[in-house]
Amino acid sequence: MKKFIPTLALLSVLCGLMAYAYFYEREPVRDKDKKDVVVVQKLDPDSVERIEIDEGYNMITLEKVDGKWRLTVPYDSATADIPAKNLVDAVTKLKAETKLDDVSSLADFGLTEPERKITAFLKSGGKEQLIIGGKSPVGNKRYVMKNGAGAVYVVDSFNVNPLMKSAFDLRDKSVVDDFDRDNVTTVVVMTPDKDTVCARNADEKKENEDSHATGTVDASATATADTGARKDENEKQPKWSFINRPGTNCESEANAIMSWLDYAEAKGFEDEEYPPLIDFGLVSPRYKLILWMKDNSEIKLEVGNFVGSEVYVRNANRDKVYKVERALTEKIEALKLAESKLH
Repeated sequence: MKKFIPTLALLSVLCGLMAYAYFYEREPVRDKDKKDVVVVQKLDPDSVERIEIDEGYNMITLEKVDGKWRLTVPYDSATADIPAKNLVDAVTKLKAETKLDDVSSLADFGLTEPERKITAFLKSGGKEQLIIGGKSPVGNKRYVMKNGAGAVYVVDSFNVNPLMKSAFDLRDKSVVDDFDRDNVTTVVVMTPDKDTVCARNADEKKENEDSHATGTVDASATATADTGARKDENEKQPKWSFINRPGTNCESEANAIMSWLDYAEAKGFEDEEYPPLIDFGLVSPRYKLILWMKDNSEIKLEVGNFVGSEVYVRNANRDKVYKVERALTEKIEALKLAESKLH
């Protein structure tokens, strides 16, 4: 048995040396799937005051106005929050997967006739340009060059896509300004022959006992839509009722209209300074839709002609004409139908 003791001792020493070499002398383990990030462009977003996008056949310009990005070319418009933010992020911190230093022919990368050039103009007076070339044969990548010279970068298309948005993609598509539904006291639909008025009941208004004196509707009645409905203080009344019809309920229809306005996006724009309202059926609109607020302000839309699956709508507050989905007219008709069933 004793003859095995030296052998065991030597084996223990050998295992110790192997463990030391493994933990302390080996090269660091690298993740084969992890690649070094190559920075194409890094700018302070606050230093950028204008972005010009040259599509070759069209120009798009965004300018920072009062701290917010705004489209100024090809038309003047607020920007859609997310697409504009993603564009600015891509311009100010674009990263690539690979950098190609020795490029003999830019044509091979679609950079002699690029798809677009994006120029960031800085407060300092300087500028930085990204040139977007062609797609890679494999791998869903794009070739990008900075300032028209030097290396070519291979960038994942996911990172380039925000730079490829059209002016339509970048513009604000809201049909009305943001509003708080809790501040809406009355929903009015006006037609040439009849007005339909759905008002929040007095116990729901709380802060808004005063009337709204607007349009053809009896303002004194609007302030107390559930007049005569309090037969019993403990009797639960609908939150919304048709004017002068105590106990009726139009909450669902009013909420459907407000919900549509909350999420509606324009499908098209009429950008003329003086749009031909007669062509859009807006000289004598088929509906006027008004939302009255607690502070006596209003949101006012005029609904005109149908065009396919869409309809022309004029926002009287903005004096802008849009094409929107005809679903709006379905919501309006649902409110009118609900009231007509009471006769």
